[in-house]
Amino acid sequence: MIDITVTKFPIILVANFRTGSSALGKYLSKKYKIQFYSEPFNNKNSCSIDSHKLDFIKKYLSPDRKKMILKFMPLQMGDFSPYTEILNADGFKIRLSRKNIVDQIASFYIAEKTEKYFKYINEDKKKFSLEIDYKFLLKRTHIILKNEFFIDNIPNSFDMNISYEDLGFIPNTDHVLSDQPENIEEIKEEIRKILRWRWSSLKEHLMQSERFELSTPTTSR
Repeated sequence: MIDITVTKFPIILVANFRTGSSALGKYLSKKYKIQFYSEPFNNKNSCSIDSHKLDFIKKYLSPDRKKMILKFMPLQMGDFSPYTEILNADGFKIRLSRKNIVDQIASFYIAEKTEKYFKYINEDKKKFSLEIDYKFLLKRTHIILKNEFFIDNIPNSFDMNISYEDLGFIPNTDHVLSDQPENIEEIKEEIRKILRWRWSSLKEHLMQSERFELSTPTTSR
């Protein structure tokens, strides 16, 4: 695993989805023996209080507020969370992303469709296929791309910039790689079609060709 030596606290982990952030957060929690808070102000519970959020709020308002690890996504920053305030304060800040965006979107799509975000070491391997829901896939692609845009453009400086691919094997975690559906390559091909419609891809294609021959994603689903 990549060496992560924290020099100050709290640890702030700003990540995109499907980047190994939960496993990393749990690893650092065990290493430094401090509490790990994962997305206490996520978009689904922004205007409600659950036990995880309440525990985080009490910790954040207490004198030992630095003794914690906080993970959140850039899209969760705003008036309904203290994330911007926390990011502007002192702490050890880690930015976590993923190089292979097709694999990332596919992983996010599968997790959201199956409502299973983690696989634990004692679970059996499962065989399954997923119907491709184009609108659902398109929305998940937008979420990943928006998060990545904000991650790249956050004005704050970070102590470490890490990619999922560079993390390597994370010790002392019960997380393992999730099972993939048997039609994973079909899902990935649909993602590649969607990504060809990004402005950067369109511009590059049109500058290299006089004819518009970009393959169009299937819209009949």
